[in-house]
Amino acid sequence: MEETNLVEESVSTASGDVFVPKVQLILVTHNPGDWLEEVLLGIAAQDYTSLDVTVIDTKRRESIEEQVKSILPESSILHLKSSPGFSALTPKNLDTAKNHLFYFFVTDDLVLDATAVRRVVESALEVNAGVAGLKVVGGENTELLQDVGSTIDRYGTTVSRHQPNEIDQGQYDGKREVFAGSSSAFLVRKDLFETVGGFDPLLGLVDGHTDLCWRARLVGANVVLSPNAVGRSMITSESQGRKRRRRVDPTRFGPRHRIRMIWSNQKISRAIMLSFELLIITLLGTIYGLVRGRFRHTLSLLSAWAWNLRHSRSIRTRRSFIFSKERSLDHSRDILIDAPSHAFRRAATGRDPNQRETESNLLIKFQNFWMALFGPGGLALIFGIAVLGFGSRHLLTRGLPAIGRFQPIPENPLDLFHSWWEGWRPTAGGILDSGVDALALLGGLGWLLPVNSETVMAIAVLSAFPLGAFGIWQLVQPIGGGRSRAAAVAIYLAVPTPYHALGEGRFGPLVAYASLPWIIHRLSIAQGVVPYGEKGGTPGPRAVIRSFWADITVLGLLLSLAIFFEPLVVIPTVIAFVALLVGSALAGSFAGVLRLVLITIGATAVSAIVHFNIFIDLINGRSWESWMPKDNWTQGLISPESIFSFDTGSFGIPSLAWAFLIIPAVSLIATNGWRLAIVIRSWFLIVGGFAAVYFVDQGWFTRQTPAAELLIVPAAVGVALASAAGVSSLGQDLAANAKRLKYIVAGLFAGVLVLAIIPVVFASLEGRWGLPEKDFSDTVPYLLGEEDVNGLSIESTAGRVLWIGAPNLLPAAGTELEDSVGLALTDGYPHLGDQSPYDSSQSEAIEELHTALLKALNGDISRLGEKIGVWSVSHIVLIENSAPVPYGDNETPLPEKYFSAFIRQLDLERVEGLNRSLEIFSNTAVEPIHAVVRDITGRSVPLEVKKTGYTSIEVQSIVDGSYRWRLSPVDEWEFSSITGASSEVQLGPKGEPTVRMASGSIGQLSLTENDNSSDRMFQMLILLALLLLTSWSHSERKKHQL
Repeated sequence: MEETNLVEESVSTASGDVFVPKVQLILVTHNPGDWLEEVLLGIAAQDYTSLDVTVIDTKRRESIEEQVKSILPESSILHLKSSPGFSALTPKNLDTAKNHLFYFFVTDDLVLDATAVRRVVESALEVNAGVAGLKVVGGENTELLQDVGSTIDRYGTTVSRHQPNEIDQGQYDGKREVFAGSSSAFLVRKDLFETVGGFDPLLGLVDGHTDLCWRARLVGANVVLSPNAVGRSMITSESQGRKRRRRVDPTRFGPRHRIRMIWSNQKISRAIMLSFELLIITLLGTIYGLVRGRFRHTLSLLSAWAWNLRHSRSIRTRRSFIFSKERSLDHSRDILIDAPSHAFRRAATGRDPNQRETESNLLIKFQNFWMALFGPGGLALIFGIAVLGFGSRHLLTRGLPAIGRFQPIPENPLDLFHSWWEGWRPTAGGILDSGVDALALLGGLGWLLPVNSETVMAIAVLSAFPLGAFGIWQLVQPIGGGRSRAAAVAIYLAVPTPYHALGEGRFGPLVAYASLPWIIHRLSIAQGVVPYGEKGGTPGPRAVIRSFWADITVLGLLLSLAIFFEPLVVIPTVIAFVALLVGSALAGSFAGVLRLVLITIGATAVSAIVHFNIFIDLINGRSWESWMPKDNWTQGLISPESIFSFDTGSFGIPSLAWAFLIIPAVSLIATNGWRLAIVIRSWFLIVGGFAAVYFVDQGWFTRQTPAAELLIVPAAVGVALASAAGVSSLGQDLAANAKRLKYIVAGLFAGVLVLAIIPVVFASLEGRWGLPEKDFSDTVPYLLGEEDVNGLSIESTAGRVLWIGAPNLLPAAGTELEDSVGLALTDGYPHLGDQSPYDSSQSEAIEELHTALLKALNGDISRLGEKIGVWSVSHIVLIENSAPVPYGDNETPLPEKYFSAFIRQLDLERVEGLNRSLEIFSNTAVEPIHAVVRDITGRSVPLEVKKTGYTSIEVQSIVDGSYRWRLSPVDEWEFSSITGASSEVQLGPKGEPTVRMASGSIGQLSLTENDNSSDRMFQMLILLALLLLTSWSHSERKKHQL
């Protein structure tokens, strides 16, 4: 196309008169709304004299033709096939015989200002532009910009120049040149339109104008914005816009148009490079869409390639057409101008990160968080975390002492993962039980993180405190302002319960403390009453109402994750659920109760599916008590006074702990309305937690029970929740009624909070939260022959260790020996993998040891070492304190008969010179775990053992005889010969499997394959599916958010 200076042409042909170029205005209608009449009137009101009007009807409706003729009688009407936008307009469809210099394309939802056509023509003539667009403003508010042109990014995505809801202040008027004009109306030189081949018939309204302007720039034409030419959009609502754009949805058509425009308008080398990049974008965008539940986006990305390959012929045609023109005109300037950033993210996610609306939302969230962080609630949270950090400084730097269940991570942390994956652990002589699922996560973190395992363990345990505090923050956020959050967080962090659990080395109560606020928050949202929902009034601050299924998936996921860490968390969850139901009924309203019940049932079903292995075990008859750690909870151990003051351990000042109930009690009087309903429900949480502890303490439940700290956690949440409602009433209910009473109550609440936090502040000075400075791991491994005097591990043939003592003092999960006395069996000094409870009936070793010990205590045998040595027990440890004296303060002496019974045994030797917190007896009749029984003497000789895998052991005999192993279940292990050993398994004298091995022969002992690994894989797939479902349900449009 030869460039022609239109200004010079107009002057030379004017013959003294002003030349007015002829313009053909083309209005494209596609199922227009009621505003069509106004659009037509705007065209009729144009002050441009040389204007012909053509109306394109893509619906063939007679009513439109009549309406057009009544307002624009001289216009012509062209009926084309149904096609939204300008895609059907090609030089062949338009009348090119008439002497028009410009085409002016307009959509049927734009009302032109009376001077729009004249001003846009003047702008085109002024700068000799090939395409000129106009400024589009809002229909209801003409101060808001709707369209001021656009540009494209690296991957051909059309990006608007303005931001949503941006006010027109002339900020875009200065820079006239744009990549593409407004999509609703623009002027195109007729010869240019013919040169570039018109609109792409397959692009439509989404990117049709962008493609036209792109091709115009390829042949050297300018594209400008005429800021003084204005049009008014008739799309006045979001729903109206979605309905109008249903057939031109950028989410659906954007990816395919992006590829088509790149293949049509980019040079071949760049098109190939961008195609490879778009393939990567498609892969990542597909993953993103699946995770976020944006299936239409995923489908659009994948279908875009097939669609373009199917239309590759038309792409080649348009490409050869435009590039032949470009070569003949020899234009080599840079086509892209003002290319926006974040092109990769925009193409992969289908969302523009540069949109001010998104930035504004993020900025608002950040500002809200920042203001809340430095408000009363945030300062309380910061202060609480600071106190926790200060009080935990020695634990974080020196590690947790090995007390209770806080035993060290194994030397190879991945053993915890292998135990979970393969379903076997060496605890109790070997059991087919993988233990608590979360131990696999701790093992992975211990292996992955560049810190020592002691620090990993300390962080894992202490994280319960900030998690619980943030959970309370979330729970009380809809109730009121920062003061209510401050009170709730301070109260929850000051409750003695988690510090009792920490001092006794208990995981379960800490997991409940961390997770229960989040669970109760989701239960409150499920019920949907004020302030967590719309039932009964207006939702509170930051309350978000989602769909029924979204609430089920979130609560189900939360329960599943909590059970991964502690299966017994279902007990306080049930207490909380019942408390909310009863509390709601007594508060005088059953609103949301049915929804709460249904969502809880659905979430429970979801959690049962995730933990199908536990569910199947219960169906098959496994006792639920087997998931409970054995405890020495004797009847009447905790008095009612201790329960009301949360005094279930040795932490805190019991006389000050009564302060925790003052704010909830006053709140019953000081609140009304929905706040009173919250206080009532909170009191039932308090009563539920107290009643559960009292019920068990009185001996009314005779079976195995969890720790008191776990049962009382709902009461701690209830106290924090009621305190938040009470403090919130200071600025609402009391402020409106009695100002003097408000100050009295405020002073009372402040005094109570000070009293509540005093014990925590003073306890933080020590830096250990009362945990002992020393533990038995400093000396016992040396005495057991596992470490040298410097504490370094040594290879030894040391056997198993039998621990006897109060269940809460045992360093490993065990079983009951007698009333308030338990026993545990470990391979050497215990580690974290030995802490999960198990069904004692699964361990043959435990049952035989239990029988032998009772006989020894009754005086029936004098060679206990021989009985227990069969299971390779090399040492018996009687433990009577949580840590060595004087560091341990949790002393529970054993009856004297234990010491005297073991002293009488002829094959047990007492290890002298020990701390009085424990007694160690060495077994002189111990047999190795792996041994060959010699043919002549019948004595057991140790083999050379090499561990080749978690459940794979290579053994080499040094004598002739029968190889036998003491790994349970003995029938689940199989022997395979490597060199010189027999493959035939025979039964030994006691019915155990044995294999003949000659001196120097080598064999391998492996655990038989089971379904545990496939079950774990299936479980992970279920969890992944649940994560996806939760993400998808949350990607839905929010119903309400304040």
